Amino acid sequence: MAPDAIWADEDGHILPARFFIGKLMQGKPPKKLTATNLGGQTWDGGAWAAFDYTLDETLANGSTNQIKGTNTMTFKKVGNDWQVVLVHASVNGPAITPH
Repeated sequence: MAPDAIWADEDGHILPARFFIGKLMQGKPPKKLTATNLGGQTWDGGAWAAFDYTLDETLANGSTNQIKGTNTMTFKKVGNDWQVVLVHASVNGPAITPH
């Protein structure tokens, strides 16, 4: 991920991507992300990818939750590495609680 990468979520938040990545990595038990229908393209120093996802998580009260949506990403090439510069994560349905 690029140090200045941006995350745009389904309800209008546009924040540093590291904020949301940190939230996604938290949780006990760990969250499970399943990606399907992956597509993408590369050119010169850029690329994009898109996929449908299912995120399974356990909430603070112990109940389980499943979120489904579509994720798109843009990348830039830095040396031999590809770095994410923009993530747009949409949700197919309402969020459980405002954030």
